[in-house]
Amino acid sequence: MAVTLNEQQRAAAELTRNAVVAAGAGSGKTTVLAGRYLRLITQERLPVEKILCLTFTKKATNEMRRRIYKELCRYATEAPEAEKAAAEAAVRGFYGARIQTLDSYCAQVVRSAASRCGISPDFAEDAERARAIVDEEALPFILGCREHPALKVLYQVKKIDEIAEGFFVNPVKNYGSLEDGDSFTGSITGQFKHIAQPDVWQADIQAVNACLDIIGAPQSGIGGMYTEKIHISSGELSSYFTMIQECTEFECIEKSYNHPLYKKMIHYMTMLYNICETNLVKVKGGAKEAIKIIRRHFMPLSALFVFCAQAGFMYSLSHIQQRFLQIIVERKRREGILDFKDAAFLARKILIEQKDIRQSEKSAFSAIIIDEFQDNNELQKDMLFLLAEKEELCGDGIPAPQDLCPAKLFFVGDEKQSIYKFRGADVSVFRALQRTFGGEIPLSVNYRSSGLLIAAFNAVFGGIVPEGADSVSGAGG
Repeated sequence: MAVTLNEQQRAAAELTRNAVVAAGAGSGKTTVLAGRYLRLITQERLPVEKILCLTFTKKATNEMRRRIYKELCRYATEAPEAEKAAAEAAVRGFYGARIQTLDSYCAQVVRSAASRCGISPDFAEDAERARAIVDEEALPFILGCREHPALKVLYQVKKIDEIAEGFFVNPVKNYGSLEDGDSFTGSITGQFKHIAQPDVWQADIQAVNACLDIIGAPQSGIGGMYTEKIHISSGELSSYFTMIQECTEFECIEKSYNHPLYKKMIHYMTMLYNICETNLVKVKGGAKEAIKIIRRHFMPLSALFVFCAQAGFMYSLSHIQQRFLQIIVERKRREGILDFKDAAFLARKILIEQKDIRQSEKSAFSAIIIDEFQDNNELQKDMLFLLAEKEELCGDGIPAPQDLCPAKLFFVGDEKQSIYKFRGADVSVFRALQRTFGGEIPLSVNYRSSGLLIAAFNAVFGGIVPEGADSVSGAGG
């Protein structure tokens, strides 16, 4: 292999299983990617068009293409006779190499099935125009719905331009998608179901109730003001949320405000707030520590109480947010405009539902290399799993890890550098992949930074410098 690799880099490049390589800045990940690519060409005998390399920026794409081509050219002159022909063929055919951004790949998948999705095949992937459409539609929509109960609640505390931006423009830009039919109402009802589970809030309530016993004792110094414990059952919450969902969007706000649980929540929140505001100078014995404990639990409990108290309002609001999203979707379709999120969502949907296209895309690639995967999200991980599904399978959903080709996916990422958080990045996806594929493969030798600087960054991010993580002068790439 012509690429010069240290022991860790070589071990990563030569892996023969699905893998996640944890590569920090300056650890030589581009070198590893080039080495991996070269091994696939010369040892696995894959033609360049059968290797899909995905990155997240055009700059990274250009750098990867340049670096890989340079290494192929060099190896074509140095390779042993058994590998020389494969390297030379890769150089000659490199114009057909599939090294591209994930966004451009998603757009290609969407174009292949655009007519099936009700989209013109000549759509434009234009994030700026997509945002402009949302901005243009927001105020006219709100004015047309001005008598809606949810908007009347907002009018009491927000100006109309603040309502438009905060409750319609930003949510649709950040969370709405072209095919997600119930993204807003579905999100709220999903939260209802989650919050009704006792393990979400039970520990906080138990801790506070134990402290209320101490505070309510006569010797606490503040009298018996706070003797009432908090009592909320899972069944009570479930019944409350069910009542809201059985109401229309026009009546659920009023009914929730008149529900006994709403009044109980307001009472508990007020009680806890008053406890947290108590002057500790006047408090005696263990009551002082009890108040400090309640202060620590106040934020999660108050968040619970506020969510439950405003559940009717949020459920009502979600309906008009959903209608606004539908207006945006229809206009995007009419104008043939998609943003990056639309393309990614549709690509996954197509690969799940259009099995002929999935089979075609699966067979098109024998290996997939993904750079900077920490910038990815669950949606895109699902799409890559669909591409790595075993040839003989074509299930109805996202393939399980055991249903993947055993050595098709090669992820490289750094969980400490999530530059695309604004596009849904989720470092937990990266960590889950590490566990799925049997743990991370670390690249701990840093070719850019001093050991002291690495230690400082690890301290900030809660890590440690691994044994042998030396700073090495030189070009790591």
